[in-house]
Amino acid sequence: MAMHHPFTMPMEEDWDKIDTEPGKVRAKAYDIPGETVDGNDPTVVYEAVKKAVDYARAGNGPSIVECMTFRHQGHYCGDPANYRPKEYMEQAHEKDAIPNMRKRLLESGTATEQEIAAVEKAVEEELEAAYKFANESEYPDPSEAVTDVYSSDNERSVAR
Repeated sequence: MAMHHPFTMPMEEDWDKIDTEPGKVRAKAYDIPGETVDGNDPTVVYEAVKKAVDYARAGNGPSIVECMTFRHQGHYCGDPANYRPKEYMEQAHEKDAIPNMRKRLLESGTATEQEIAAVEKAVEEELEAAYKFANESEYPDPSEAVTDVYSSDNERSVAR
């Protein structure tokens, strides 16, 4: 699965060089199936990923699911992200998956406000616990910096 949001941090003169071709074009290059979906719709993403997983589990090999979405923040802390047009951010907020899915669940009667609040509380508690664990943990030994970052199955593949 690939997340695709159409903004990188190019210099203005590089805008025409940005590759915005859909992931299914890349899939074609590898002779595997590919599908591009609205990454802001959890139901659509679920169905596409389920199809890809079923395909793989049936022994047919890999496929690509590209989820078209928005970058809601800049590329780094402090990035003003002024390379994105105002209309882009308006559309990003309008299509934000979380409030839209919340609304869909409530309107369809699939979930109540209390059930959603309970899920939100559980997620908040899980995030707080993870944050606390990370802050209270020892720093890893510097020798671990590249552990599991690169792997090789033959002598020609060497990290440089």
